Amino acid sequence: MSIIALIGKKNEGKTTWMENAFLALKGQGRRVGGVLQPAIFVNGLKMHYALHILSTGEQVPFAFKRKEGDGYDFGDEGWALAESEIFRSASQDEILMIDELGRLEAQGRGHFPAIQKIGLPVRIHVILSCRDSAVEAMERYFGSFDACFTPKDHFSSILDYFNA
Repeated sequence: MSIIALIGKKNEGKTTWMENAFLALKGQGRRVGGVLQPAIFVNGLKMHYALHILSTGEQVPFAFKRKEGDGYDFGDEGWALAESEIFRSASQDEILMIDELGRLEAQGRGHFPAIQKIGLPVRIHVILSCRDSAVEAMERYFGSFDACFTPKDHFSSILDYFNA
């Protein structure tokens, strides 16, 4: 079991890195599951986020830009679907990927309740996409990460980690 962190700033490419790493790991025949949160753009503007369920390839609307003010509104159905996939992956896969841990998770919300319910130590490898602003809170829970990457590292570096 290992906890691997991909650490970066907002809009630095964490989700793209995770998508590429997922495809590369699957290409090696590894059992990989979890959730990603790709941004959805309309006319060049980021309008919402989807929830990408890695085990099925399904993408569903997840977070919508607020009409007024900053930030996004999340639906409870999306969190429930994410939790279900996190539980499924934790019990059936070799590698669990979770994108992304940020302000909500640092406050004990978002994906964090699902992570807590899995419990530690987990029997699988976990790859977390984590905003740099949430790293301290995540390390309080997980302890030191076993490995850390940034979006500037080529995604194939995760293959080197698992093949070492």
